[in-house]
Amino acid sequence: MSKNRNLANLIANSSNPITDLIASAPSALNTLDELAAALNDDASFATTVTNSLAAKADTSTVNAALALKANTSSLATVATSGAYGDLSNKPALGKSKKQKVQNSIDAITINSGSWTTIVSVNITVSAGSDVLVMFNGEQNSVNGVAWQWVALFRDNTQLGTTTIEVNNDAWNSNFHPHWWDENLPAGTYTYSCKAYNGSNWCHWGEHSEPTIQAIEFGV
Repeated sequence: MSKNRNLANLIANSSNPITDLIASAPSALNTLDELAAALNDDASFATTVTNSLAAKADTSTVNAALALKANTSSLATVATSGAYGDLSNKPALGKSKKQKVQNSIDAITINSGSWTTIVSVNITVSAGSDVLVMFNGEQNSVNGVAWQWVALFRDNTQLGTTTIEVNNDAWNSNFHPHWWDENLPAGTYTYSCKAYNGSNWCHWGEHSEPTIQAIEFGV
């Protein structure tokens, strides 16, 4: 009789420890089999986790790597300046218009056997620039048939060939030479259109002002 009572008490009280053990565990983790599956059935789960943590990079190694990435001293200058001029092996860029200067005079009469300036203009350019020089002028003879040699100059250097301008009392001669002066060193240059007599006097500027333009093209 005593044994039956003890068994009854054991059965009555056995559900409370199991309920306490399960407590509020989710249904997917409230059995030993489910817990083992969650640990990948790894009997040495604690060792596995410890070894994985030991394999990670330590803080000092990570910080040193980050500091190296932030150091720009070993980078090319262009990486920090962003300037096209700091590039190496850079492609050539096309040149674009940078400035234009021009000058005009009212008129001039030339009766000289040496080069005489009709009109000139000064321009200051950067190294490697090109300059387009253009002249526009109208020539007429002072007395009868006349002709002159005419050419463009940079300082005292003639640009291109000499042109012979011929006219008579009946008409005026328009003259429009131009020259592309390439890859100049940095500096200030005087561009001019000059003429000298072949025969008789010649007058420039009867109806329009002799004008010269210099246009710089650079990068």
